[in-house]
Amino acid sequence: MTPEKIYELVEAVTNHGITVEMCDLEHEDCDIVKTSETMDDWVEARKNWREQGSYESGQHDGIPYLFFENAQAVKGQQRKDVCIIDCGDHRLVYAL
Repeated sequence: MTPEKIYELVEAVTNHGITVEMCDLEHEDCDIVKTSETMDDWVEARKNWREQGSYESGQHDGIPYLFFENAQAVKGQQRKDVCIIDCGDHRLVYAL
């Protein structure tokens, strides 16, 4: 998936302003992490978070995603919005 496509999806789902460099896995300013955890793994893990926040799943241009808004995984951590993009053999995670 190209950085431009990731950028488009993240902006459409989260309504957060980002830059293409933040979505380029090869760029030093990339804010995206690649993971092998499945979408189901993320949904299940969320059940144990301190504050689950709101949850949305869907597709953007045929690409499945999850979006957790204002979630706190562990007490004391800052609340974040988390966008997970399903790329088939891996997922891309963007926490803002």
